[in-house]
Amino acid sequence: MKDRTGLRFIVRTRGGWWVRIQRKAFRYSKFFSDSASGGRMRALAVAKLDRDAIERTLQPSERIAPAAPGHGYVRKALKHGRAVWEGFVWLKGRRHARTQNLIDVWGPRVAKWRCEEWLAEHRRALGVRVKQGAR
Repeated sequence: MKDRTGLRFIVRTRGGWWVRIQRKAFRYSKFFSDSASGGRMRALAVAKLDRDAIERTLQPSERIAPAAPGHGYVRKALKHGRAVWEGFVWLKGRRHARTQNLIDVWGPRVAKWRCEEWLAEHRRALGVRVKQGAR
């Protein structure tokens, strides 16, 4: 079911399997007991059949296009209890790159400047036009 997006999985819990499907406003959850289904593997097989039956009734949802290469941001964040400036950029082929500069090491202005320079450098390497005022 490659053309369908959303969350769908089968989870093993004590005594059975959960089938959970979520897509936009639709949510489905059902438990398949080992004892009621005739054993662990039989319960899994029944859960898979149920999941596939529900998937067939749903309409294929539209795929969300990935962000264009060069799209990114610089933001202030709290990582592991320490304040940082963080830079993020999308690369080609659904890959991404990220950097962090600690504020208590570099200071707030220098940490932000370093992230902005890093982002501009990655955008130049991708061939994305960088604004003149941006660092």
